[in-house]
Amino acid sequence: MVGTGGIFGGIVGGVVQYFSNQANKVVEQAFSEALFAFDVEMLTPPDYHHTGYAIPGSTTDADFNGIDWDPVQPALPTAAWTVAQGGSAVGWGQWEIALEGNRDETVTVTDLYATDIECSAPESGTYFPVLSQGIGEKIGLAIEIDDPGARIKELPTGEPNSFDPPDLDALPAFSDSATITLDRGEKEVITFQAHADEEYCEFALAIEYLAEGERQTSLIAPEVPGRFAVAPVLDYAEYESVMLAPWFCIDGQRHVVSGERAEEFFTGTPGAPSDCT
Repeated sequence: MVGTGGIFGGIVGGVVQYFSNQANKVVEQAFSEALFAFDVEMLTPPDYHHTGYAIPGSTTDADFNGIDWDPVQPALPTAAWTVAQGGSAVGWGQWEIALEGNRDETVTVTDLYATDIECSAPESGTYFPVLSQGIGEKIGLAIEIDDPGARIKELPTGEPNSFDPPDLDALPAFSDSATITLDRGEKEVITFQAHADEEYCEFALAIEYLAEGERQTSLIAPEVPGRFAVAPVLDYAEYESVMLAPWFCIDGQRHVVSGERAEEFFTGTPGAPSDCT
């Protein structure tokens, strides 16, 4: 478990090191790989039931003074802050992956799959639940990461998003109809989702492609923390603490409460705002 004491210590140095490493990685790949991911960014989790973030350890309101909050989700910190605390997505993680071609001949993507998967029992900590109404469209790719043998599936486009997550079993595998092709300097942005049902999982992505008549493979992972990570949703009472959105509280502010107290808020009869302090 990682405590939350000294949350802001070393963040500036870490940010400088991150951009330095990112620049070195991009330069190295630009001269070697026919296809490379020049940016991998964790996004706000999708608006399905019980998604959000979790960080290790119990927290209090004082731990969150002055941090950046997600501009769309009032009870979520930013993804960058979550990752810096050793946290992960909960339920469904969502990332944006930017690919670029690096050969004069067209590079054709043939497969994308999870690799180096390491799963373990989830740990309780502080849960930041997504509390919104599901907007936008389902786009991109998704995988059940803690399902052995699971393949990356294509999410349907043009369908309204909702609280209900997609039924991945009924969707086609990405490799069955992969159509991504990239010329030199051409870019493609992929939205990728991963769902954990029972175990906390870390992993990388392998992307296979044809370039200059040869089948090649590159690995994709976030620069920080170096792996994709997603945890399953626990019952509220199993978390050490849970962040409440402002509308739950009589003072109109965000507050952290115990998991047991959060269970009362989320499973009880809705009522007037309460004293969350």
